[in-house]
Amino acid sequence: MSKKIILSLLSVFMLTACEDKKKYIVTAIFPDSFDGKKAYLHDPAIGDGEALDSALIHDGKCVFEGQLTDTPVIRIVKYGADTYPATFITEEGNIKITINPKNNMPSVHGTPLNDTYQNYMDEVDNIFAEMRKVFNKRDSLVYANKLDEQQNTRIAKQEAGLLDNMENLAYNYIRSNTNNILGKIGFFTESQYLSPKKIEDLLPLFDDDFRNKAAVREKELLVRSRLQTDTGSVYNDITGTTPDGKQLYLSEYIDKKEVKVIVVDFWASWSGPCSASIPQLKTLYDKYKAKGLVIIGVSLDYDKQNWLAAIKSFKMDWPQMSTLGGWNEPAAAIYGIANIPEQIVINKKGIIVARELNERELQNKIEELIKQ
Repeated sequence: MSKKIILSLLSVFMLTACEDKKKYIVTAIFPDSFDGKKAYLHDPAIGDGEALDSALIHDGKCVFEGQLTDTPVIRIVKYGADTYPATFITEEGNIKITINPKNNMPSVHGTPLNDTYQNYMDEVDNIFAEMRKVFNKRDSLVYANKLDEQQNTRIAKQEAGLLDNMENLAYNYIRSNTNNILGKIGFFTESQYLSPKKIEDLLPLFDDDFRNKAAVREKELLVRSRLQTDTGSVYNDITGTTPDGKQLYLSEYIDKKEVKVIVVDFWASWSGPCSASIPQLKTLYDKYKAKGLVIIGVSLDYDKQNWLAAIKSFKMDWPQMSTLGGWNEPAAAIYGIANIPEQIVINKKGIIVARELNERELQNKIEELIKQ
């Protein structure tokens, strides 16, 4: 066979192979006001780096195409600084992104994985909308000084019911997709709505390759620590260095006659939510310290000067400890801390009686234990 024939056959084979590669096609539909602007395709794995592609929005739409990889991946389309980016899964077929003209929010449909993801997000939005109604109702009653105990109890039950709905929705979504990218990404993004027990129940449903990833193993250890220090468990001792360089132990305050309740507050100077929560802690401490309340601050700070400055600024005159390890703080690992601020309530016998309370619940629990 001549070289010319061989080269021709190779060319045909390579051309056919290229044609056989499957593509994803994304058509984005925009309101008229977006005409003349550009949309950008990004890989979220590289953050806000250079766009993978761009397209001019013309006659209310633009199109992106790409080669499919062996497994689907996430891509993001950005179309303006003040808009919410559209997230889609690279999947064979015609994917359609529609930008709502009322609020510029995207919806994605057209292929099985993208339809599943959008349906889930629509249900999440519905629950959040109901939550906002309940929160607004409480706020309006508080503002008008009309929130009585009966109304507060009723609203609290509504809140609890909606949180349960959110947990069930997220759990079923992840559980139904453990064999694809939606469940694997959702294990990290949506497990924030799940109890540690629910997360533990999901882990065996994933394949070994996923479970052996470092991030998954780390989360599994965190969940295990959280379950071991759940309500009803005996406290685990923790230690750290005080602002003046001494060693402080939680156990110093257990089973002391003058101590009726201990609140371990995990916080950091760099955390906005922590800064917002400290004034209420200060109020509680000033009100109940003479009646047996002890607060122990465990800081997830990295910088000593920032830590000390925050203590001084907020007048946090209760015991403080830290190893200045940030999220590597040993005490945080022992108690399975995934978010801050978080307060853990321990009774005088060293039993953990509550975790993850809101402001009202924390005050009620402190008052209950002081009366005992």
